[in-house]
Amino acid sequence: WLGFLALGEEKNQFGEPFIFGVLKYNKETSYSPSSYLIEVKTFDKYNNLVDRASYPAELNGQSYVLGKQLSNMGLEGLKSIYRIGFLGEACGISSNHYYFGWSGNKIIPLFYKTSVSDAGVFYYEEKILFPAEHQQGTQLIFKDTEEGEVIDPEADDLKYKITTNRKKYSWDGKIISEIIELK
Repeated sequence: WLGFLALGEEKNQFGEPFIFGVLKYNKETSYSPSSYLIEVKTFDKYNNLVDRASYPAELNGQSYVLGKQLSNMGLEGLKSIYRIGFLGEACGISSNHYYFGWSGNKIIPLFYKTSVSDAGVFYYEEKILFPAEHQQGTQLIFKDTEEGEVIDPEADDLKYKITTNRKKYSWDGKIISEIIELK
């Protein structure tokens, strides 16, 4: 990793290796919270660097990290998707996932999703639905958000006020763009 901390390695279904690690720590400023710059790299069979991509990750108390190779999830132009998760294992500590597409010669930062809950008082969860999951076309991706807040914390059977939202994204084989719908 050339002097930096490598956190994991995975090979996709084609045997292509991906490693990820922390490239840089960015201190908190008056304009932004502290973050880590994570980087994903892939190599050829001779261990020559093929491509790299980086993404800022806000990490606050996560205690576990996990990389996972996925199929292309129905996105045309991608061979596979690499997901990196920084997982929170306690109340109020979020689990954050970062998605990178692999075209065969280029790593493309795709999405970020998060989820968090706190002692049954509230929860917030984002889900990414790729074309292979929703079956509504190969260029459409959904990001669903559900937020729940307990109505009466003293009740024996907790009931939540639930708010949902769906964002739509278009994939053109190289770039993801949010679809803005006017109401």
